[in-house]
Amino acid sequence: VKIVLVKKDSNGFVSSSNGGEHSLTNGGKIVFEANSFALDGNEYNGQVKISAYYLDPTEPDFLLRSPGDLSAINTSNQLVSLQSFGMMAVELEGESGEKLNISSGKTATIHVPVPDGLMADAVSEIPLWHFDTDADRWVEEGTATLSGNEYIGEVSHFSWWKCDIPFEYTTLCLTFVDETSTPVQGLWATL
Repeated sequence: VKIVLVKKDSNGFVSSSNGGEHSLTNGGKIVFEANSFALDGNEYNGQVKISAYYLDPTEPDFLLRSPGDLSAINTSNQLVSLQSFGMMAVELEGESGEKLNISSGKTATIHVPVPDGLMADAVSEIPLWHFDTDADRWVEEGTATLSGNEYIGEVSHFSWWKCDIPFEYTTLCLTFVDETSTPVQGLWATL
């Protein structure tokens, strides 16, 4: 098992009563509506601390830093695999470190940059996916629209979100052997 941690940076604040815009240092932004934050299902009032991170799918260690294995459940409840065009993690906290989320019936708008190397394959509208930690899978929820070099979409809660094209899931089973045909264990292979 290989685990790669992503540094959690407290990189911004917005007022719950005003909402506002938060730009990520490595790309992308999030726009929050006024009075759209919840603590345990109740409206939260006060400063909101935002920790956010954009993950570029063209980076060499993208699969190591991405949650799950890029398998997903689409809106038809089918297992699919995903080609990523960008991913964002967002955590919201109250003034005393309480875990916050978006209020029921409200949304936030995410702007996910598309890397230059993927722009030629970018579609005008792409499914949005969030990572379900209980199912250990990505789940389709909503769409994002291409505007310039970014996808823009509305989300109703926060965890990891990504803009991905689904394709048929394929299982590939391989056995790696050494020169004596003995199976090799613990080998990391990239296809």
